[in-house]
Amino acid sequence: MPPPQQLPVSPRFSTSTPEEYIDSLLAFWTTSPLLQTLCGGIHILDFFTRDSESTDGPKDIYHTVFPADWISWFAAQSLDTVLDLFLRTPIDEFTTDVPETLKTYIREVREHMLQRGFVRREKSEQTIRAIGRGTERALNAGMKPKKIHEVENFAAYLDDLVRDVETDTDAGEYAISHVIDYGSGQAYLSRTVAKKYGHNVVGIESRTVNIDGAKSLDTLYDRIVQRKLKKQAHECADGECVDDHKVGSLQYVQTFISDGNIDVVVDAIPDIPGDSGSSTPKSLLLTSLHSCGNLVHHALSAFRNTPSVRAVALIGCCYNLLTEKRGASFKPPYLRNPHPRLVATATAGDPQGFPVSATLTERDTKLNITARSMACQAPANWTAATCADFFERHFYRALLQRIFIDRGLIDPLSTENEPIVIGSLKKGSFDSFPAYIAAAVKKLGWEDRITVTEEEATEYMRKFEHRKKELSVVWSLMAYSAGICESIIVADRWLFLREMGCKQAWVEAAFDHAESPRNFVIVGIR
Repeated sequence: MPPPQQLPVSPRFSTSTPEEYIDSLLAFWTTSPLLQTLCGGIHILDFFTRDSESTDGPKDIYHTVFPADWISWFAAQSLDTVLDLFLRTPIDEFTTDVPETLKTYIREVREHMLQRGFVRREKSEQTIRAIGRGTERALNAGMKPKKIHEVENFAAYLDDLVRDVETDTDAGEYAISHVIDYGSGQAYLSRTVAKKYGHNVVGIESRTVNIDGAKSLDTLYDRIVQRKLKKQAHECADGECVDDHKVGSLQYVQTFISDGNIDVVVDAIPDIPGDSGSSTPKSLLLTSLHSCGNLVHHALSAFRNTPSVRAVALIGCCYNLLTEKRGASFKPPYLRNPHPRLVATATAGDPQGFPVSATLTERDTKLNITARSMACQAPANWTAATCADFFERHFYRALLQRIFIDRGLIDPLSTENEPIVIGSLKKGSFDSFPAYIAAAVKKLGWEDRITVTEEEATEYMRKFEHRKKELSVVWSLMAYSAGICESIIVADRWLFLREMGCKQAWVEAAFDHAESPRNFVIVGIR
């Protein structure tokens, strides 16, 4: 089952070893000031804190980050053309007027990012056709289309993986007896793997409400299937139909893994009777679909510390929720100072944080929350409509930050600033800038601290509107460049598996990036 390459690298590294690719990736990360600035060195809230018209003070972000020839080229192009250059236009189709340094930067980012191309294997297609019983309606109850795509494809992937892990009794290794779904939630994946593919599944979930919800969906599934079987029996000439489809067991264990120990889960699994009357050793596949932040690290530790876990297949997400082993969880003070509380948090570090591999730990590899948050973006999926929407929202938020500064609510040079987090607002709040200000101020509870009239808001819009395109270009290149951060995180997890001595370890796309951007699965087999 392993793909031809252990890491899904670009053609530039197709003949290189994974270690050679990682060396080049880390070298690019550590030696490119522009990459580090775009990946965590700046924040969109800082965009209007300095005036571009100033001649005696520091330059604004746009003119600080980009060289003059880039700025001239950006100014001469439409925003759509700029986005196409970053995201879609092949390098060999770049026009001659594109600055060479810009072309080189875009090429370096593209070639160092792990590739997301998804190809469903023929075996999975055959398996789906062979065992499908028309019960997808029951399995898909409660799921949105994105979740259906993820679950259907990943369940088929796990079925392939279980079938490919062979028994080796001489080495004390047995074929997979149970699939452990770490962070099972409403058990969409667990239910599909058990009911559709016939594997024994144990869902690990820390929240009672999720387990109760999963059991309710189990009951709903059983009712739908029973109605279907009754209908089939009624339609059969002899009054009954043979259904030889194997259905696996499905159980839940309520626990929270934080120390790399899943003994409580292993103990909860019933013993497996052997041919001679003795129990067959349990052999587990530990899997997770979109574990947030450090949860993938806890699963990797459980794999290393639990001999009965034969293999892992993990898909992570929410890199913004990762902690950092060496601290640096705040944005570096390139353009503003960090809050002392964030400095204290960063100084403490987290042994379970990034990086998890010895290789990246020894190299003192660091990201920060801004870089990791940007790595959650999916610029390849942006459309004209979505771009217009979030560019407008970013413009409003950055402009409001400037108003806060002008009104004395924030001192941009102070180390005492608490982070101002507005959070989500209703869609109608973005109908106009005055509407946004009113909604944001109300959300913060600052009605007694600041009042901005519609005329004042309109004047701010007039003064800064010409820089909206600049903000959009910076944000887009930040999101594009942050693919390097995700590649570093994924490579770190693959290195962990290699360092613990897995017989096989690889990374590949488990589903379509257009449907679900966080599509890298990290697989390890003892």
